[in-house]
Amino acid sequence: MSQLIRKTMLAGMAAMGLSACGGDATGPDADTLAGEYILFTIDGHTLPVIVDQVGDDIAEVTEGSVTLQPNGTFDDVTTLRITESGVVTTEVDATQGNWTVSGTTVTFTPSDGSGGYTMTWDVQQGQRQLIQLFQGFTLVYQRLEPLTGLR
Repeated sequence: MSQLIRKTMLAGMAAMGLSACGGDATGPDADTLAGEYILFTIDGHTLPVIVDQVGDDIAEVTEGSVTLQPNGTFDDVTTLRITESGVVTTEVDATQGNWTVSGTTVTFTPSDGSGGYTMTWDVQQGQRQLIQLFQGFTLVYQRLEPLTGLR
């Protein structure tokens, strides 16, 4: 697999983070959003999920998480399993920065200047979720604890 494909996937997967401040009347506030969200599915498939393949060379997302702190900072970590010429390696991509929320849109601003991105906050079947559309994929992160005390 070319270095370009790997770098593109890593750069893209890194752009899966957030930034937080107060919410508005149509969305959650920082305290409601704060917590750890685990990457649950990509395009409806549970992990690991192949996100790129050229011949026998494969890039798979094996795990991911986004942690939103009440102070408006975030950590976004994605683990990729890369198979090239039969050799398997693991790469971890981590991004930190700030997050803000407006309505149900959470905006992430990485501190490394790599470019911001957004996710949509939603509640489905009793789970708080962050949903990201990224390079043609739909990524769903779920907060593991059940809903309690939402306004």
